[in-house]
Amino acid sequence: MDKYFICLANSYKRGGRCIAGIEVLFNSPNNWSILQDENGSPKWIRPIANTAYGEIPNYIASKIKYFSIVKLSDVTPCPKVIHIEDVHYFNMVVCGQIKPSIDLLSKFVDCVHNTIFFNHGKAIPSDITFSDAYSLMLIRPANVSTYTDNNWEKPKIRMKITHCGVTYDFPVTDPVFLDDYRANPCILQKAENIFLTLSLGLDYGGWHHKLIAAVFYNIQQSIAEEKTILKSTQSGWIVKEERSFTDEETEAVMDAVVVANQFGKSVCFYMKGGGQCYFPLTSDSEIGVGENVDLADLQILTLCKGGTDDIMRVRYCKRETVVKSYMDIQKKLHINAYSKWTTEDDDTLLQMHRDGASINEMMEKFGRNEGSIKSRILKLEASSASQIRTDNLTLSENKERSNSKSVIEKLKGFFKKR
Repeated sequence: MDKYFICLANSYKRGGRCIAGIEVLFNSPNNWSILQDENGSPKWIRPIANTAYGEIPNYIASKIKYFSIVKLSDVTPCPKVIHIEDVHYFNMVVCGQIKPSIDLLSKFVDCVHNTIFFNHGKAIPSDITFSDAYSLMLIRPANVSTYTDNNWEKPKIRMKITHCGVTYDFPVTDPVFLDDYRANPCILQKAENIFLTLSLGLDYGGWHHKLIAAVFYNIQQSIAEEKTILKSTQSGWIVKEERSFTDEETEAVMDAVVVANQFGKSVCFYMKGGGQCYFPLTSDSEIGVGENVDLADLQILTLCKGGTDDIMRVRYCKRETVVKSYMDIQKKLHINAYSKWTTEDDDTLLQMHRDGASINEMMEKFGRNEGSIKSRILKLEASSASQIRTDNLTLSENKERSNSKSVIEKLKGFFKKR
């Protein structure tokens, strides 16, 4: 099953990113509707990768922006206690980009829960089951102040917020806002229309800590108001609208090539019905004269300026947004992923394991991921009569194992601790 969502979080997570958003029914970038859960709240979704902690690799997450409409293919729910929004997926594709507004974000705000994740504290215990489990929400806080907590080896940026009359204090994990804040610590002092995406972190020391996963501020009242404001601006051309080519427009074009003009470059569209059409390229479009253009890599911009007619431009932006399958990702991360194990590899792996080598050392040695290393050791040990020695599992050299099943179970326990 395929699912679509609007990205409202792309935050730090265990060396990668946590991506999440509101699920939508999608027909086109201009034709979609919000899905709701049984409580009438917007329905959240969080894609989980087959990585150590479910984090999305950075090179993938960097292609997904806030308010991107994202398609997940072959979705399988994988809820974990409190993180009921989690899903596995096969591919992830960006289908478009929408303009944020107060009208839009207000539809995403959680109006069901009066507290932030069940209590007024900074975390919730991981050993308690909640009947109304959820781990993502969007709020519009009454008061916001940001500060740096220097009581750590690496200072942390935190936010104090007021929600439903209660003051909270959470760390910020939004990379975009963190960069902006470090460049200008006063960035929110005069900011208006602030919205926050909040998330519960993974289990850490028996607690799920509350995090500010995304910070949105200075949002326009509505798209209509934004257009009115843009049209009244007198200084320079301003982008009023940016969109992708429609299916109908794409179908009408036979070919598109970059050509030179007196001011720079244009795209020449050769029409299937005959004739040609030219659109000037924006100056930030990094593509050379004579190159063919895929219309999926172009955006149509409508520019406005007070007292003049609107004009059209096209912007080239290579959209490498199709996320590779898990196998492709692992091959990129681990050079020998899915390669056949040799007898020599097996012997070396067993010897390293008996010598107490760590999983990370074995991963580096063989160029394979953690799951591959663990499953190979389990398979080899199940069919081997050799003795096992580890820090957490000790067997007498002269004692025979009762059966391979008991050894496998002990190894599984060993790997969990490891």
